[in-house]
Amino acid sequence: MTSTTTIALFDDLRQSQVLAYVDICSVALMFYDYVLTLPDEIRLVWPGEWSATKSLFYITRYCAFINAAFNIFVHGAKNPSSHACAVVTGGFGWGSAVSIGSAEPIIGLSLFKLFIQQPHFKTPLMKVLNRDGILYYICFLGLSLTNLVVVLTASVALAHVLSTFQTMLHSILAARVVIHIREIAITQSEGSVVISARRAFTTSALAEISQEYHIRHNLGFSGNIDPDSGGHNP
Repeated sequence: MTSTTTIALFDDLRQSQVLAYVDICSVALMFYDYVLTLPDEIRLVWPGEWSATKSLFYITRYCAFINAAFNIFVHGAKNPSSHACAVVTGGFGWGSAVSIGSAEPIIGLSLFKLFIQQPHFKTPLMKVLNRDGILYYICFLGLSLTNLVVVLTASVALAHVLSTFQTMLHSILAARVVIHIREIAITQSEGSVVISARRAFTTSALAEISQEYHIRHNLGFSGNIDPDSGGHNP
């Protein structure tokens, strides 16, 4: 074996290790974020009614686990057959396409639904959606351009070094956008309920005071109604 061949083999091995490290770190990041956001998902997403946005949320959220399994198999299996490699590569490709394709419409559907329900862009929920949506697309525009540059300029072994990272990040950010929107919507709804309850209580109290005043006035009693005590001063 010549020195040139040896150097080429070591170079290929080094590039394969770099690819494995990036893929495994991407999978670990996805699992870490899942653990962090699972309580919020259970509290905010699970009780809600089924909708297109919720369906896309689950698809992009849990397709990432299928892609993670493919990555772990590729980098962990010893001497896999060519058929197994072809199946895993094809499965990862389709899984990534489904995950990314499900993540992209989430912002658009959420924006359309909110615009129908709240046609004012100055509401807190619309502000959050606009901010998160803009950050989401800026992030992925930069990542997609970087990935394109890597595919065009890197070696064959490293051409898709960012593919797994891009897929996992799509899942992470899309899930966080949905969870954040649900959290703001529930907070806003609870605030409206509290305000309505306070208004109802105040209206009822004023009505009782007014009724007592008219009764006393008709019976010929003197005295002033004390609104703070709900009664009267003799």
